[in-house]
Amino acid sequence: MDDRKLQAKVVTHLQQVHAAERAQLGELHALHDESEIAAVKALLLGHEAETRRQVELIEARLGELEASGSLRLLTQALGASLPKLALDRLRPDSECAILRDAVIAEAGEVVSYLLLETEALRAGDDATAVLAREIGAQERETLDVLDTFWNQSVHIDVDRRAGLAKNQSRTQVIEAMLVDHLRDVHALERNAVIMLGTVLTTVHDELALERVRDHQQATVRHGDEIARRLHELGSGPSARKVAQGLAFAAVKGPINIIRRERAAKDLRDMFVVEHMEAVAYEQLAVLAELVGDDRTLRIAQDHLAEERAMATWLERDAARFLLETLYAEA
Repeated sequence: MDDRKLQAKVVTHLQQVHAAERAQLGELHALHDESEIAAVKALLLGHEAETRRQVELIEARLGELEASGSLRLLTQALGASLPKLALDRLRPDSECAILRDAVIAEAGEVVSYLLLETEALRAGDDATAVLAREIGAQERETLDVLDTFWNQSVHIDVDRRAGLAKNQSRTQVIEAMLVDHLRDVHALERNAVIMLGTVLTTVHDELALERVRDHQQATVRHGDEIARRLHELGSGPSARKVAQGLAFAAVKGPINIIRRERAAKDLRDMFVVEHMEAVAYEQLAVLAELVGDDRTLRIAQDHLAEERAMATWLERDAARFLLETLYAEA
């Protein structure tokens, strides 16, 4: 690919992250308004201001490249955010849902700036690469801080549910929440298996292929272990939740517009799904600990460690493998 085409790809990606960041501002404002945790509200408020500064920096860089933001991409990003925001209004009042949405949004931005940095370096555009690296580091910092609030968020949700429950003790409420969350985790793992199977058809690097294949097998095992635990607790997986999970791709938000190349799409999807799984196991571990369910707690902690390890590998190593595939196909 010649230098002009490489630089054109960088400009297009800048326009995409610009549109996604602008659309993200609305979601950040909504999440800030909904959260009851003062530290989370302050973090999201600060990140909203930071995002505005990031938009200005991206606009300035586009201007230096004799380009500007894309109205078409912004319209697409805003349109993608509307169904998600509508569904959020229908969800049960949940502090964990607020935190989950913020974490997923930040994970998507982290990987998007990683892709932009790699594209810019390949094009010899050092200024854009530095900008992408700096903004990506800010997104990563926000993501890391958000991940410290799971214990507090679960306790808030438990208190809400217990306060509304009739003829149920607090322990019974937590037990019911635990089973329902186990079903959510099972559905997430089943859909992750399908997503990883799709990725396996596009990865050509042998080391990356082996790593993704191993993780798919681990994900199958995770789903089986969760299903067994549900049966041990006198329940079982939910076919409805699995089916709902299949529709997740339709409402993943404005960052979805950054999906034109298959390899980039695969990287973004895997990274976000790994963080979704980690989020789910963080919640599960807190619920299990609250109710004294050592068996479920051990499962949650073991699976969480594997999901975190996979997310770390994706961020540090797999981008290179997948982007090599991207440019080989270009």
